[in-house]
Amino acid sequence: MLSARIGMHPLDQKLIYKDKERDSAAFLDTAGVKDRSKVVLVEDPTAKAKRLLETRKTDKMEKAAKSISAISMEVDKLASKSQVSALEAIVNKGGRVVEQDVVRLIELLMNELLNLDGVVADGDVKQQRRLQVE
Repeated sequence: MLSARIGMHPLDQKLIYKDKERDSAAFLDTAGVKDRSKVVLVEDPTAKAKRLLETRKTDKMEKAAKSISAISMEVDKLASKSQVSALEAIVNKGGRVVEQDVVRLIELLMNELLNLDGVVADGDVKQQRRLQVE
């Protein structure tokens, strides 16, 4: 409630009452604050920096996941389109495939692999990227 008034994120606040730092997430009555008592609310720069770094890391992970998803969709399009299926059907029937078609398909898949290598990721996103490479 107080954070909306002062425009400071609740995790960036330090609550000081009777010269002791109190939990800023706790209710004032549980912190022992009485009516008409003086309370000091200050900005906690370390918490703000920590929250900012966490936000950046989360954004970076979301961007990596989005990139991997887009690349995966492109590879699925190449695989499900008539390109791979048609070449496979021709080969299974004993027919000959035009080398240029195979080279073009290989180049498209290699470009997607290069795009996938350009994605920097950690954790689950890194594992997802590894699965796509295989």
